[in-house]
Formats: sequence, structure tokens, C-alpha cells
Amino acid sequence: MHRKTGTAALLLLTAAIVSACSGGAGMNGQTSKGGDQPDQAPATTPYSKLNQPLELTYYLNAGGYSQDAFMKGVGKALKEKFPNVTFKVYWRDKGTMLADLIASGTSIDIINASSGTVADLVELGLGQDISDLIASNRYDLSKLEPMAVEGMRKLSGGKLYGLPVQVSTTALFYNKDLFDKFGVAYPKDNMSWDEVYELAKKLTRTDGGNTYKGFGVSFSHLALMNQYAQELIDPKTEKAVLNNDNWRKIFNNVARFYQIPGNQPTIDELNSPSTAFNKNKNVAMMAMIGGSSFPPETTNWDVVSLPMLPEAKGVGSAPYSTYYAVPNTSKHRDEAFQVISWLTSEEYQQTLIDQGFIPVLKNKQYKEQMGKNVPALKGKHVDGVVPDQYASPITISPYMNLATAPLYAAFNSVALGEKDVSTALREAEEKANLDIAAKKAASK
Repeated sequence: MHRKTGTAALLLLTAAIVSACSGGAGMNGQTSKGGDQPDQAPATTPYSKLNQPLELTYYLNAGGYSQDAFMKGVGKALKEKFPNVTFKVYWRDKGTMLADLIASGTSIDIINASSGTVADLVELGLGQDISDLIASNRYDLSKLEPMAVEGMRKLSGGKLYGLPVQVSTTALFYNKDLFDKFGVAYPKDNMSWDEVYELAKKLTRTDGGNTYKGFGVSFSHLALMNQYAQELIDPKTEKAVLNNDNWRKIFNNVARFYQIPGNQPTIDELNSPSTAFNKNKNVAMMAMIGGSSFPPETTNWDVVSLPMLPEAKGVGSAPYSTYYAVPNTSKHRDEAFQVISWLTSEEYQQTLIDQGFIPVLKNKQYKEQMGKNVPALKGKHVDGVVPDQYASPITISPYMNLATAPLYAAFNSVALGEKDVSTALREAEEKANLDIAAKKAASK
């Protein structure tokens, strides 16, 4: 996910962070506030282990990366802060998949993975609890957004394999030109889904031979960060849980927009939803990811919070986090943790905030500062992407992809009018569980 703002430096920073905040890194050596963190003597300085020559191995669990991209992004900030530390960088590519490096005996010190790829730590047996490092470094975990931390705890059965450094959300973007063209008032924060539905009906029309659609959605992001905190995989049974009331509510809520006469989608619009909004510019509103990516400058856009559910007022999107983990292959655990702790420090997080990224700091005062150094974001309601209250994140599972594929296909079939919601969800759950069983059998 890359932000398209016309700012080269911003693109590079995005590439370094999202494969996918000032958490206290103990910048002032203050006592930890976490109730489960024992009282231990602090290190001599917050980053004392990084004052000597050292090489750390850094892995980005995503493709299309390079050592050069790393050094122009997060690597540049790390090198300026820790000039004695050299980073050897790997990423997903032929021969350098995580499994390949583990098989070759490569010692990896830091793994950068998004909510969508961090389950590889569990599947490959790389997870290692860093609670001891949190305690010995007097790290103040309470400064981080709790829901982002919870995402890692759910992955690891209550442990922490790493720390969140940045988050993304789902928000409601809108094309101001279309609202102006048809004389409709702009959306506002904390609108209900019903209110947005009424707006969509007003903006779905044909004018001058051109067709305009009121609403579109990036369903994959909406599902992964759903407001019900509805799981894809039951963490206890490791079976897909798709055929239930919450998923029926999610499907029905969104599918009704595609039943508005004139707003029916094509399969291309469902599979590549942002194209119609960013390129074709014929969609008035789009529920899609924000905080790590924004529409291009060529679109006259703005953004407000994700619409509210009547049974969960005030609850927005769950966070989609970028995590930095210290795997059990690391020979430099203390040093790797101190690098990660600095990435959650106010010093580094402020640079993300200035560029328009959502910080992992729970202090909401940072919302007002987001994007102040990005000309393309000037005058935008960028902080609309940060909900007043995050929904609880779903459990990240090694089997999640086996559930998402049939779930997304099921939604497409409903949106296109090919199947009813109950049938689509029942068939999706059956397929997911057959695939999960087959994967388990193959691994024995």
C-alpha cells in the first residue's frame, strides 16, 4: 500500500514502513506503567547497546523492496540515529522468503510485517516473547494504542513477539467535485451507515451522458478491520467462522449500496475498487484504507471517519498494524529491541505524523498534526482516518488466507446479484474449512 501524493520522499517512507506510536521507548528512563512489568534497573541509556559497531539483519515480509529503498526510508532515519549500526536487508523474493532464510541458517534480528503477513512468525516457529526486554528496558507499553498491541497478543496467545510501529484504518473518502456538481452536502465524521446510504442514493445518477456512482468499498479492508471484531478463524478450534450473524450483517449492510439502481458494480470495480475513485473519478464515496495511503493529488478528495453501526456507536475501524518483531533467530535481542523501541519513540513517531501516517501513540492530540509537512495534504481532514475508538482487531491466524479468499469471493457473488447472503456465506465457510483441513493434513 503506497500513498500517492506526488511526493517522492513520502512514497519511499511509505514503502519502508507498510508491508503491511510515541510509545514510550524509555526516552527519559521513566518507570514502566505496565502492571505486568516487573521493576528492574534501567539500562545505562535507552539505547546503550547501539553505541558500538554492530550489524543487524532486517527482514521486510513483503516483496518489491531493496536495500536502496530501505536506506531512503526507515533505514535513513535509523542510520542517522545509530551511525554505528549497519543493517543487512532481506525481503520476499526468490530464494529469500522467510522459510528460505531459516533453512539456510540466517540469523534474522528484526522482522517488519503487517497484520496480513505477521502470522508467518507463528507458522515458521519464529515467535519469541519480548516481555523480558520490555521489563529490562523499562519500556512504557501503556503509551501505545491498546488495540494495536492487542493484535499482537492475539497472534501469540497473550505474549508479545514485537511492537506495533504504525497503523492504518478504513475510512470514508469522498470526491468533493461530485458533491459540488450535484449540490449535495459533504459527509461528516460519525455519520451512520444509513445516512451514508441516503447520500449514496442522491449521488448515483446519469448526467450529460456520464454515469456516476454514489458509493464503493474496498471490501477486503472493511472485512479485515471490521467494526464487529468478528473473527475469520476461531482461535480455539482453528476453523473458519464465516456463516454467522455478524458476517450476514456486514454483507447485508454493504451489499445494499450495490443494489441502488445505477450503483451496481462490475467485477473489475469489486476487485480493484480504488481505480474508479482515484482514476475514473466517477464514484462519489469510497470506504477504503487510509493512514498509510491517500488518493492522488489529481483527485479533489477529502476524508471522514468510517460510518458508525447503531449497535457500536463511536467504534470505528480496527487497526491494521505494521509490527516490528524480534524473532528467536536473533543473536542480538537487546540491540534489536532497542532499535524497535526507538521506532515507537516520540522522536521517530513525530516524523511519521508529519508525513500523514497514523501514529501508534494512543494520545489523540497527534491527530491534529498529521500531514503538516506534506503539501498535498494541506487543508485535508486527514485526522478523519483516526477513529475515536478502534474496534478490537481480529485474531491473526496462519490459516487466515484460506478464509479470506472464499469470503471475498462470496461477497462479490452477492454484490453481483449471483447468490443470496446466506448461501454465499455457508459455501464460503465450507470451502475454507475444507482447505484448512487439507493444509493441516499436508503438514503432518
